[in-house]
Amino acid sequence: MNHPGPLGTISETETLCRAAHRLALTIALVMAVGGPTLAISAALLVGIDLSALWLSPPQTMIAIALLSLLGGGAIYAVIRRAALQTITGTLQQMATKHHDMMASMATLSEQNCALVAQEQALRAAEVALEKRTAQLRDAQRLGQIGDWSYRIGDAEMWCSDELKRLLGYDPDRFVATRTAVMALHVGDSARQVLTSQAQVMRTGDIHCVDVKLRRGDGSIGDFAVTSKALIDADGRVVGFSGTIQDISARKAAENQLAQLAFFDPLTGLANRTSFHRETAELLRRSRRSGQPAALLMFDLDGFKDIYDSLGHTIADELLAKAAERIAGTAGAKATASRLDGSEFAVLLGEASLQEAELVANAIIAALSVPIETERGEVSVGVSIGIATMPRDGITFNDLLRAADLARHHAKAAGRGVVKVFEPGMSAAVQQLIALGHDLRLALECGAGLQLRYQPQLELATQRVTGHQALALWDHPSAGVQPHHQLMAIADSAGISCEVALWLLREAAAQGVVWIHRGAPRMIAVQVHAAPLLRSDFIGELAQILELSSLPPHLLCLELTASLPDDQHAEQFEALLSRLKRLGVSVRLSGFGTHTCSIRHLGLLPLDGVSIDGQFLHNIEQSERARRALHGIIALGQSLGLTVLMQGVEHVAHADVLAELGCDLAQGSHFAAPLLPAAAARFAAERDQLASSAAPSKGVDETRRSVTGR
Repeated sequence: MNHPGPLGTISETETLCRAAHRLALTIALVMAVGGPTLAISAALLVGIDLSALWLSPPQTMIAIALLSLLGGGAIYAVIRRAALQTITGTLQQMATKHHDMMASMATLSEQNCALVAQEQALRAAEVALEKRTAQLRDAQRLGQIGDWSYRIGDAEMWCSDELKRLLGYDPDRFVATRTAVMALHVGDSARQVLTSQAQVMRTGDIHCVDVKLRRGDGSIGDFAVTSKALIDADGRVVGFSGTIQDISARKAAENQLAQLAFFDPLTGLANRTSFHRETAELLRRSRRSGQPAALLMFDLDGFKDIYDSLGHTIADELLAKAAERIAGTAGAKATASRLDGSEFAVLLGEASLQEAELVANAIIAALSVPIETERGEVSVGVSIGIATMPRDGITFNDLLRAADLARHHAKAAGRGVVKVFEPGMSAAVQQLIALGHDLRLALECGAGLQLRYQPQLELATQRVTGHQALALWDHPSAGVQPHHQLMAIADSAGISCEVALWLLREAAAQGVVWIHRGAPRMIAVQVHAAPLLRSDFIGELAQILELSSLPPHLLCLELTASLPDDQHAEQFEALLSRLKRLGVSVRLSGFGTHTCSIRHLGLLPLDGVSIDGQFLHNIEQSERARRALHGIIALGQSLGLTVLMQGVEHVAHADVLAELGCDLAQGSHFAAPLLPAAAARFAAERDQLASSAAPSKGVDETRRSVTGR
């Protein structure tokens, strides 16, 4: 039953409610999306007739509107809030991801910078490595060094291109198999390398050996092969690596120095130094084995007359050709030596007296045939003395004296005579022993001993820089014994050190006298080297310097005679170091003639060297002799040593020495050994002459003014 009312019937009310519900939903949705403005349009779209609502009573419209507003607002608020929350959450997520992304980008940027820095460092290291490699290649090329390596059991060795070029082979074509490389070794060089590498395996040390290798062009060179072990992780030797250096130039220089040191430049025979060394070795073998050996000594009869009549050029030619005959006749097993002037010696090892006499007679026969020279044929003869070992001597001096005595007896007997030493010829030896006894007494009381001083001049200025103290001994019966004879007597008597200390005391006292007179000069004193090792020489010298008050720098020790062998070299070097700490100068005498002067010169603390006058023989005429002397002078000066030339007897000697750049000179051309007062006057006159000549003259003019040329 329908009940009419303000809103109409129930069905109408229901319809209105439903419409209001739909309207509310529509309005809410539209308002949530687009607001109230679109509400009417939305209602029409869903088929709601709003006219009924507009025709309803105002209360109903208000209620519906309020419901619609409330419902739509609530829905709008819920939907808007949800949307905002979603958007806010999304933005927060996006912000978090943005932050993470920015952090990742910062990390990536740092990593990129680090990678860039590493790349730059690697590029710089690569450039440095390339530069270092280029420098190493240059150094190897300049030093003539190549490197190699080899693993035990491999068929091939690794050889650097520089090594292949060093050996004269094409780096692209030469295959460095072990067999091919070992085939390059000459003589026993391969065995030496294998022995060296065996030592490396035993000791783990680096080892070097000098060998000869055949180059690609067929020539043979000297090379230094250095080997080092290659070790694996277990500590086992699995191979070797190392370097090969071309030392041919060094070996050639060493051979040239050895030639100068041990061979006579005129004849090519062994010189006195080599003769001394070979004789000492022969004596050692003879004492050890008991095998006989012989020494032949002789000189050319009438050589002085030939020299005076035909001149030194023909005399030198004669000596050279005579030496060829002597060496050829003596045989390959003999050692022929030129000792001095026309004096020769021949050593025969493991030879009986009969064999020695046969060789001696053969030499006499060979030299009896005239020798052809530029001035025609020249006839010479020889008389030979023979001494055998160990019968006639077990020391070098004893053997030499015996052979020399036999030679004098042979010369006295006539030309072409051979004499064998006999005990009756030893009267001279007995006299030498007696002189040694008398010298010992003379040292104790000073009887008959005195000093002379021979000036030593600087060639560039001709000023006297010092004096050599030389002893004279006036023996009551034997007469005046010059310095060299006195030192020979002292050496024979075993009192070389006593004589040297007496010389030092007297020289130091005279040096102080010259200081007080305002003319200080360095004084050089000769001292035999070997005896110094057997005495407290350093302590004695220090006491002499202290008691005399001589400044140490005004004293120069000239070490003479043969220097110690290898087993004493270290001890001798220590001795020289102690001398240097005292402040004295040390000069090596006989430079270029003694073994030690060549082998140990670079190691010894020396200030200078002196050259024996024998090198001046024929120096003004012989270009070969001049080159030899120039090489010795240059060698000494290249080591920072002052070079003194002894035995300058002629003005021509002084001129040549000045041209060769020698530093100091001493000899009879300038002055003989003088008494102290005369030596002081000579030095003062030279100083005055050099000072007056220096302002207006050059060095050459100054030299001519003081030498007389």
